[in-house]
Amino acid sequence: MVLAVLTPFFFVFYDFKKLIYLGASKKDFYFGALVSYGGLALLISLLNTGIHLLIDPLNHTQTVINLMDVCGWMENNVFFAFIQQAVFLLLSMVFLHVLLSMQPHWYGWLTDIILVAIICIFTPIAPLRGLLAGFFKVIMFNPNTLLHIVVCMGLSAALSAAGLAVLKRKTL
Repeated sequence: MVLAVLTPFFFVFYDFKKLIYLGASKKDFYFGALVSYGGLALLISLLNTGIHLLIDPLNHTQTVINLMDVCGWMENNVFFAFIQQAVFLLLSMVFLHVLLSMQPHWYGWLTDIILVAIICIFTPIAPLRGLLAGFFKVIMFNPNTLLHIVVCMGLSAALSAAGLAVLKRKTL
């Protein structure tokens, strides 16, 4: 799980400059990053599913909480839980990539301010808190497997398009 969070940091802040200096185009870098995020999401999901099925039952102390249990993805079946986890991880990695890519620009700071404002304003006000909770219910705690997968993939595609627009303006 930590690997899914750290990978966008390396891709945006370390690999981008190196690959561009080696002659890769921005579009090739971004396509490679998205393919890497997809493969990594599948790999992490596969490993976590294996750990959940093989190792967690042996751990009687229950000191480790698995994302699959927290989000309730195992209620349907193992295959769909694996897919749900993979698309959520992909969404998380693409979101972080886009957010980190925008940081040097004014619109990156504006996005940060808007996200902080949403959290600070929506959390204490009950009706807005319900909207925020509803959003997280759809992308994380959704009992409808197909809806969860479609929403996460749709948001990933939209964020990918936004990331491509950000990348076109990015300079070294």
